[in-house]
Amino acid sequence: IRTLEEAPASSPQNFVVTNTTPNSINLQWNPPPDEDVNGIIITYIIRYRIIEQLGVDQVSMDTLNINVTGNITNVALVNLANYTVYEISIGAATVIGEGPTTSLTQRTDQNTPAVAPQIPSDPVPEDTLKPTSVVLTWE
Repeated sequence: IRTLEEAPASSPQNFVVTNTTPNSINLQWNPPPDEDVNGIIITYIIRYRIIEQLGVDQVSMDTLNINVTGNITNVALVNLANYTVYEISIGAATVIGEGPTTSLTQRTDQNTPAVAPQIPSDPVPEDTLKPTSVVLTWE
Protein backbone atom coordinates (compact mmCIF):
# COMPACT_ATOMS: atom_id res chain seq x y z
CA ILE A 1 0.00 0.00 0.00
CA ARG A 2 1.34 3.43 -0.92
CA THR A 3 -0.11 6.59 0.61
CA LEU A 4 -0.30 9.97 -1.07
CA GLU A 5 2.57 12.39 -0.66
CA GLU A 6 2.55 15.23 1.83
CA ALA A 7 4.92 18.10 2.54
CA PRO A 8 7.90 17.03 4.69
CA ALA A 9 7.15 17.02 8.42
CA SER A 10 10.57 18.36 9.44
CA SER A 11 13.32 20.60 8.11
CA PRO A 12 16.63 19.57 6.55
CA GLN A 13 19.12 18.38 9.18
CA ASN A 14 22.72 19.32 10.05
CA PHE A 15 22.51 22.66 8.25
CA VAL A 16 26.02 24.22 8.20
CA VAL A 17 27.29 27.43 6.60
CA THR A 18 30.97 28.16 5.93
CA ASN A 19 32.61 31.31 4.61
CA THR A 20 34.68 30.61 1.51
CA THR A 21 35.59 34.18 0.43
CA PRO A 22 34.50 37.66 1.57
CA ASN A 23 31.73 37.43 -1.05
CA SER A 24 30.62 33.78 -0.85
CA ILE A 25 29.27 31.25 1.62
CA ASN A 26 28.99 27.48 1.23
CA LEU A 27 25.86 25.72 2.53
CA GLN A 28 25.63 22.02 3.42
CA TRP A 29 22.74 19.97 4.81
CA ASN A 30 21.20 16.52 5.08
CA PRO A 31 17.63 15.64 4.09
CA PRO A 32 14.91 15.47 6.73
CA PRO A 33 14.78 12.12 8.55
CA ASP A 34 13.28 9.33 6.38
CA GLU A 35 10.17 9.07 8.56
CA ASP A 36 9.46 12.80 7.98
CA VAL A 37 10.04 13.08 4.22
CA ASN A 38 6.43 12.05 3.32
CA GLY A 39 7.26 11.44 -0.35
CA ILE A 40 10.08 12.33 -2.68
CA ILE A 41 12.01 15.55 -2.09
CA ILE A 42 12.00 17.32 -5.44
CA THR A 43 13.61 20.57 -4.35
CA TYR A 44 15.26 22.43 -1.50
CA ILE A 45 14.23 26.05 -1.18
CA ILE A 46 16.96 28.37 0.10
CA ARG A 47 16.12 31.93 1.13
CA TYR A 48 18.62 34.53 2.23
CA ARG A 49 18.54 38.19 3.16
CA ILE A 50 20.74 40.82 4.72
CA ILE A 51 20.05 41.56 8.37
CA GLU A 52 23.11 43.76 9.07
CA GLN A 53 25.46 45.42 6.62
CA LEU A 54 28.71 47.04 7.72
CA GLY A 55 30.75 46.54 4.54
CA VAL A 56 30.83 49.01 1.69
CA ASP A 57 29.30 46.84 -1.07
CA GLN A 58 25.95 48.15 -2.33
CA VAL A 59 23.41 45.30 -2.42
CA SER A 60 19.68 44.66 -2.38
CA MET A 61 17.96 44.21 0.98
CA ASP A 62 15.31 41.92 -0.58
CA THR A 63 14.96 38.24 0.32
CA LEU A 64 16.45 36.13 -2.46
CA ASN A 65 15.36 32.57 -3.28
CA ILE A 66 17.24 29.66 -4.81
CA ASN A 67 15.66 26.31 -5.67
CA VAL A 68 18.05 23.35 -5.67
CA THR A 69 17.22 19.91 -7.07
CA GLY A 70 16.26 17.39 -4.38
CA ASN A 71 19.34 15.20 -4.84
CA ILE A 72 21.77 18.08 -4.10
CA THR A 73 22.78 18.78 -0.49
CA ASN A 74 25.26 21.65 -0.85
CA VAL A 75 25.39 24.94 -2.70
CA ALA A 76 27.48 28.11 -2.75
CA LEU A 77 25.92 31.56 -2.36
CA VAL A 78 28.04 33.96 -4.42
CA ASN A 79 28.17 37.69 -5.16
CA LEU A 80 27.40 38.49 -1.52
CA ALA A 81 28.39 41.72 0.21
CA ASN A 82 31.55 41.54 2.30
CA TYR A 83 31.38 41.84 6.11
CA THR A 84 27.59 41.52 6.04
CA VAL A 85 25.28 39.38 8.20
CA TYR A 86 22.88 37.18 6.26
CA GLU A 87 19.93 35.17 7.53
CA ILE A 88 19.81 31.94 5.52
CA SER A 89 16.98 29.41 5.67
CA ILE A 90 16.35 26.10 3.94
CA GLY A 91 13.30 23.89 3.56
CA ALA A 92 12.63 20.66 1.67
CA ALA A 93 9.64 20.24 -0.64
CA THR A 94 7.73 17.40 -2.24
CA VAL A 95 5.23 17.87 -5.09
CA ILE A 96 2.65 18.78 -2.42
CA GLY A 97 4.64 21.63 -0.86
CA GLU A 98 7.40 22.83 1.41
CA GLY A 99 7.90 21.59 4.94
CA PRO A 100 9.34 23.47 7.93
CA THR A 101 12.53 25.47 7.47
CA THR A 102 15.68 25.82 9.52
CA SER A 103 17.64 29.09 9.67
CA LEU A 104 21.12 30.33 10.53
CA THR A 105 22.84 33.69 10.46
CA GLN A 106 26.32 34.16 9.07
CA ARG A 107 28.59 37.17 8.56
CA THR A 108 30.68 37.17 5.41
CA ASP A 109 34.40 37.83 5.82
CA GLN A 110 35.99 41.26 5.59
CA ASN A 111 37.57 42.17 2.32
CA THR A 112 41.01 43.75 2.11
CA PRO A 113 41.14 47.30 0.76
CA ALA A 114 41.81 47.48 -2.97
CA VAL A 115 44.38 50.24 -2.44
CA ALA A 116 46.48 51.11 0.60
CA PRO A 117 46.00 54.59 2.07
CA GLN A 118 48.22 57.14 0.37
CA ILE A 119 50.33 59.89 1.93
CA PRO A 120 48.54 63.19 1.32
CA SER A 121 49.97 65.40 -1.39
CA ASP A 122 49.42 68.54 0.76
CA PRO A 123 51.58 68.52 3.90
CA VAL A 124 50.03 69.58 7.20
CA PRO A 125 50.80 73.26 7.91
CA GLU A 126 53.34 73.57 10.72
CA ASP A 127 51.26 76.12 12.64
CA THR A 128 48.61 73.41 13.22
CA LEU A 129 51.05 71.03 14.90
CA LYS A 130 51.29 71.03 18.70
CA PRO A 131 53.45 68.91 21.02
CA THR A 132 50.32 67.37 22.57
CA SER A 133 48.37 66.54 19.40
CA VAL A 134 48.56 64.29 16.40
CA VAL A 135 47.18 65.05 12.95
CA LEU A 136 46.34 62.05 10.78
CA THR A 137 45.31 62.42 7.17
CA TRP A 138 45.05 60.06 4.24
CA GLU A 139 43.62 59.96 0.79
